Amino acid sequence: MRIGFFHGYELTGSGSNEYTRYLAKFFVEAGHEIHIICREINPESIPYVTHALSWNKHGDFELVFKRNNGQTSCFLHQLPHGNVHPVFLKDKQRQGNVKSFLELTDEELKHYHHISESPLKKILAKYNLDILHANHLIYQPVAALNACKLTKTPLAIYPHGSCIEYTIKLDERYRELALKGIMESSGLIIGNNEVR
Repeated sequence: MRIGFFHGYELTGSGSNEYTRYLAKFFVEAGHEIHIICREINPESIPYVTHALSWNKHGDFELVFKRNNGQTSCFLHQLPHGNVHPVFLKDKQRQGNVKSFLELTDEELKHYHHISESPLKKILAKYNLDILHANHLIYQPVAALNACKLTKTPLAIYPHGSCIEYTIKLDERYRELALKGIMESSGLIIGNNEVR
C-alpha cells in the first residue's frame, strides 16, 4: 500500500511527533511505501527515509536527497512554514514566531490552512496514496479534506489529547472545524478511552 501520514510538525520531542515517526517506521518495515507529510527540519537524520522533498506554499517542490537504504521507499515531504508557527501549548522553547492556535487571528489561520493544503493537493495527486492518516483533529484533517475529496483519497483521523484539551475545548472556531473533519473523514482511529 501507499500510506500517507500527515503531521504538521517535526518528528521528535512530543507524543504525536514520536507516534508518527515510529508508526511510519513500522509500516516501512512491513513493506509499504510511506509518505510522511510534516515539517521535520532534519529528514536526513531519520534512517528509513529514502527521499526528502521540500515543498513551498505554491505547491512546488525540490528534491533534498534521495538515498537507497535497501528498504521500501519512504518519502518525507517537508511542508513550508508560514510567518506564524501554531502550536497547541506554548510550554517549550521553539524557534520563530510561535503562537498557540487560540492566539491566531482568522487571517493567520487562513494562511496556515493555505500553506498546508496547497502542497498536500499536489502530493496526493502525484503519488496516488491509498489512504491518508492525519494526526489530531486540528489542523491536519481540516487542511486535508479538500485535497482528499479531489483525489478520492480516504482520510483516517487519529485524534491526540493535546489538541482536544488545549484548543478544541477552549475555542468555538476549532470545535466547528474538528466536527467538520470528523463528519467528512472516512473514519477515526481512537487510541485510548480518554480521547474517546
